[in-house]
Amino acid sequence: MPLGQPRTLLWRLCLALIAVQLIVAAIATAYAWQSVRSFHHAQTHEQLRRIASFLVGPYAELVAQDDFGELDEVVKREARATGLRISVFLEDGTPVADSHHDP
Repeated sequence: MPLGQPRTLLWRLCLALIAVQLIVAAIATAYAWQSVRSFHHAQTHEQLRRIASFLVGPYAELVAQDDFGELDEVVKREARATGLRISVFLEDGTPVADSHHDP
């Protein structure tokens, strides 16, 4: 028998078992990664939804009045107070206020 090839049935079974364990470990790792990622995505989505519900009322009133200058000032003030970046967009996607940039 050439060098490098398994010599006994036990050695061959050990190699097969190691290969199966590596495949199972890779699948388990991929599943765990996806689960953790999905969990964090859901948590972030829920937090953003709760934060947005607090902001919609005052901002919607300023948007309805077309007072985008005042809205931008309010956004910048609240962003400084909370440490968040706040951006406000119209339904068509037009930015009207941003805490970090000129809209």
